[in-house]
Amino acid sequence: MAQNFIALKSKSKKQWLDIRRQGIGGSDIAAILGLNKYRTPIDVYQDKLGIAAEVEENEAMHFGTILEEIVAEEFADRTGMKVQKVNSTICVGKDYWMRANIDRAIVNREIAGNVRVKEQEGTNRIITTDAILECKTAGMRSAHLWGPSQELEIVTGEVTSEHEIPIAYELQVQWYMAITGVSKAYVAVLIGGQEFRCYEVERNDTLIAHMTQYAHKFWFENVCMKNPPEPTNSNELQAACRLETVKWPRPRTMLP
Repeated sequence: MAQNFIALKSKSKKQWLDIRRQGIGGSDIAAILGLNKYRTPIDVYQDKLGIAAEVEENEAMHFGTILEEIVAEEFADRTGMKVQKVNSTICVGKDYWMRANIDRAIVNREIAGNVRVKEQEGTNRIITTDAILECKTAGMRSAHLWGPSQELEIVTGEVTSEHEIPIAYELQVQWYMAITGVSKAYVAVLIGGQEFRCYEVERNDTLIAHMTQYAHKFWFENVCMKNPPEPTNSNELQAACRLETVKWPRPRTMLP
């Protein structure tokens, strides 16, 4: 691939899934770090090698996809910010192993009137803006994982409180900030279909450095070498035992 993005327009679902398997994305990072209660590092490992059982879309996933546009529009209406789809997988790193599929970019007219992916020239930003938006939906049972909305502070431009969002989403947006080079992310969530909250997340370079180091090891030493990660709990141990029936040829040296 000669450029740092892959246009997703006209791509089939299968093609999109294949693109996701060719690197580490924002939805993978919490699981790799053992901080996703729904996925383990071995789940991610199996998915990247194409040996994981196909995950059927459930109701939450279905409506999460449908409601993404509504959440994005509501965020724009409430904050006055203009949001834009990018419609590309953004890729950086050697062999483009670090990948991001952001929900929306925040248009900053002082930078550009239209957000696009660009080559890095004199700046770490790889998109022509300085902020992104992640859209979420959540059930009422998980409402306690979301702190008070920072909507008023965001609108006034004076965010002084600390944001509180689920750790998996914190890691996801920090991963996206690492790849895009932006300095800020907003997270908007519709809870129980009736309560809207939004948050401002500043870039954390210390956290990004730690995530990148850990994810690099996972990708090149586990996935590329077809070497299952060490189990960290009983569920992973059972999954690891099932992997013993899969015989993988091991290359003599680690892939670059």
